[in-house]
Amino acid sequence: MVKYTITVENKIDQTVELILEPEGGDFWMAPGESLTVTSEAPEETEVPFVVQVTNDGISVWSNCGPGAVFSASGEDLDYGYNRPESAYPELKGDSSPSPSESRRWWPWRIFS
Repeated sequence: MVKYTITVENKIDQTVELILEPEGGDFWMAPGESLTVTSEAPEETEVPFVVQVTNDGISVWSNCGPGAVFSASGEDLDYGYNRPESAYPELKGDSSPSPSESRRWWPWRIFS
């Protein structure tokens, strides 16, 4: 397996949402905070990630397999990390699986 990483840093003075695609997991970066996205592929790939910056935040597309997001200290973060109370009110009390549970079922795991 080949491991890929990309670090995303919030350089503005407000919280920014990072969406991990195609899973759709949301991670919220405080000003000055960095998060690292990782992914593994069964073989080398030319473009492991695509980053899109929009008015709504930053999307990181993992093109080579299921992604994971880690804090600067190395903690594997769950979806909704640092999510403000005002964001996604329809998800309050959401019982969606954690990223580690989701990655177990990711279709690309058939290559493992």
